[in-house]
Amino acid sequence: PLQPAIPARVLSIYPNAAQICGPIQGGARNPVIEQQIQNFNRVMNLSQTGRDLIGTAARYDSNPAWMCFENIKGLHAVYYIGKGVITVGMNKTNDEIVSDSAHELRHLFQEKARGADIEPRDREDSVHLEYVDEADAEATSSLVLWELKQAGHAGPWNSHNSPYSYGPRSICYAHISTAFKQAVDGGATLPE
Repeated sequence: PLQPAIPARVLSIYPNAAQICGPIQGGARNPVIEQQIQNFNRVMNLSQTGRDLIGTAARYDSNPAWMCFENIKGLHAVYYIGKGVITVGMNKTNDEIVSDSAHELRHLFQEKARGADIEPRDREDSVHLEYVDEADAEATSSLVLWELKQAGHAGPWNSHNSPYSYGPRSICYAHISTAFKQAVDGGATLPE
């Protein structure tokens, strides 16, 4: 099969993209990376919200968003705004990749939905905007992981909420998924 050209926006971050990256829906040149992307898609497609996020990423610009695998110490995953590139750790399990990437895919959605950038008035506005984006990405990620759990694939939810992923000195993302679970257990619908 014909493999897609690597967009300049991807090569600007990873000149070695042919070895470590591929389009979000598949078509990577490296068969190991291609398998990781296919495994990721197989699980994400079990969630309606996951399918929606993948669909937005597939239409990033004239090319789909790309997923890259690299050693990123101290980070779960990274989304490069304006580049349509999600990077996850190369040695992660598929459950960890799904858990980390759902959050980053929401950042891609935020970028596409927002259109023109919101210009903060000052540093305090910048911090508040970042917190809003992070909370939204994490709440959406919680929804994806919960939908996967309900579909019989609890690994990403369990990985995300493991104390090995989010310890007491970590940022508060695990508290968002904890609050999400408490709300659902208390009778809230998923949209609520």
